[in-house]
Amino acid sequence: MKNIYEGLDMLDLTPRPARSTPTALDAYIKRTAEAAELLKRVSEYLDDMGEVAPDDVTWGNVGDMNRIIEKLSEIVAMCGGDVDHRLNYDPALYPLG
Repeated sequence: MKNIYEGLDMLDLTPRPARSTPTALDAYIKRTAEAAELLKRVSEYLDDMGEVAPDDVTWGNVGDMNRIIEKLSEIVAMCGGDVDHRLNYDPALYPLG
């Protein structure tokens, strides 16, 4: 009769420390820190004018900023904030089509 355990390592039954299961609070705190890091990166990007030199700005760059504003407005609304980002909207400067 063939040994079915032949060539297999024996199970390691050494006791291991119990795994800690993260709580919802642990996960929430971690994700909040990740969101804060993303906001920091967006702020740095905007402070640097979207990494575009002033003389190189095109209407495409304006469109990129419009998309950023749109996404950020969605986030602000989701967080319960007022989202009237067009109070200072000047259609002559920012044609949206």
